Amino acid sequence: MEFTRQLEYEIRLACSQHIKDKVKKYLDDFFYNNSSKIGFLIHYPLLLLETLFDKAFPDYYKINIDRKIISWFIKEMKKRNFDNNSNKFTFNELDFNKFKEQYIQIKKAYKDLQYSKQLLDMFSISRIAFEKEDQNIIFKKPSLSDKYPDVPVYYLGLDDEERFEEEQKYVNAVIEHLHKYYPYFKKINVHPFIYPEKKHLNNLKNLISNFDIHLLHLCIDRVKQDTKKIGEVESPVIKDFEELNKVLGVLYYIGQVTYYRYKAFEAHHKFKIEDMLISFDKDWLIRKICQVTNVDSNVVENYINYLSLGTDNKGSLLEFPLIEHQEKILFIPSSIVLNDWHFSLVNGHYFKNLQFTNRDDTISASIIKNLIKKVKNYSNIEFVYEKYYEFELNGKKENSDIDFAMYDIEANKLLVIECKWKDNVYLPEENFEKITRAINEIYKNQLDKHKTFFEMDKSNIDYIFDFHPEIVRQSNEVDITYVALDKRAQIHLNDKHMLPVYTFMYLLDNYSDGQKLYLNDLIMEIKSLRTNITYDTNTVKACINKEVAGLSYKIELFGLNLDY
Repeated sequence: MEFTRQLEYEIRLACSQHIKDKVKKYLDDFFYNNSSKIGFLIHYPLLLLETLFDKAFPDYYKINIDRKIISWFIKEMKKRNFDNNSNKFTFNELDFNKFKEQYIQIKKAYKDLQYSKQLLDMFSISRIAFEKEDQNIIFKKPSLSDKYPDVPVYYLGLDDEERFEEEQKYVNAVIEHLHKYYPYFKKINVHPFIYPEKKHLNNLKNLISNFDIHLLHLCIDRVKQDTKKIGEVESPVIKDFEELNKVLGVLYYIGQVTYYRYKAFEAHHKFKIEDMLISFDKDWLIRKICQVTNVDSNVVENYINYLSLGTDNKGSLLEFPLIEHQEKILFIPSSIVLNDWHFSLVNGHYFKNLQFTNRDDTISASIIKNLIKKVKNYSNIEFVYEKYYEFELNGKKENSDIDFAMYDIEANKLLVIECKWKDNVYLPEENFEKITRAINEIYKNQLDKHKTFFEMDKSNIDYIFDFHPEIVRQSNEVDITYVALDKRAQIHLNDKHMLPVYTFMYLLDNYSDGQKLYLNDLIMEIKSLRTNITYDTNTVKACINKEVAGLSYKIELFGLNLDY
């Protein structure tokens, strides 16, 4: 039988289904064995996640994968109707330690499920490699990497240290208020030891029932630093950002106070791990938010419902940090305090098929605003943004607008930038099949049109830059480069480049001295970037036998576990 691409796909499909069935059986068995122990289905997963974030300080981004895994696991348990479990949760340290051991297998199951999905990708750069020799099939899972990983650049504030420090002031204001008015240590300067300050511990216990209104306002201000990045938009959920900030501010307050209280009791050796889990009657929480914010109860309830994790396999505890169970709302401090709302709210809307008004224009505008802030300080750079143009090609009228372009009048270099936020290509994880399609569409539909416009007549470049004398003088010889910017996605395919905006900002700083931007060096660096692909066969491997199209195959899948 001739081996065809269709046959390869059928083999991939058979393996993918085999893995899915294995993962499903594992989850079914887990639920069956623990269906009477509600802690194993919700509480211990949340507590484990919180302890992981606590230990990861300050590199919280390294635990993002665990947040995804635990979110997935809780949703899978919720699908199996754990809401029917009315057993009251009582923390048991032995059970918690048992769950921590089981989490090793849960991680394997999650990663295998991702493997099963990746098997069906036959075209993107992240496709699992396929090799065949007679009836023996080998699959090799790729590992993709870039020179500038976007997550550390963003979370460490490397793209804009000034912005990072300014935002950190709002975080510090909350912490400093707690330390000032609710200290749990008393320092004695003449003694090398630090003596516990116990009198404020009771006050900390009461901060949830009796809100510190000044502290609440500080928390609302902190949240506002995130939500204002979304821009002036509305949605079926968000009608008024002031109301949104108040609701999120209360949740931030509760999360921050809970974590601070936990640390206070830890310092006095009185802490209990279960104290990190936040649980309220839903009605009580809604009334409390209304009481301290004066936001209408229907509005508050809508936000609580929106922020609650569903079972539709879309989104995680980042986008939907609350869990509703038996008329209670549960969450952990890290899901609120470490949340980037300008990402999670927009992505959450995408997951729930909710639309923002003017969303695309607003997001692109926010990227452009950040670019202007950087580039306006460079003496050798002329820049334009949102510049409309039109032309005629083969008897057809064409038009477009250039999001951003910067011209180095000393080096005679031009960089043209298309600003996008492809929220549907990054989540819940980097989907390189969609990212590949997205970058090809951006170059074909936008950047190639800009290129055609400039190549038709060099005076079109002069027009874009309002006939700046230095540009008119040398535009005939200008060297032009085209790139795409996204909020998160990154890919480099030969001469096509998509960079996260935060990485690009970081590179601007790297290739400038504060007064001048060395655009040629920056362009050369971007052109040198490649998304690297490696295949590791010195890793775990699973072997399965499958009959496909009447033939039996022995299949080795590198990077797959199946041992749970």
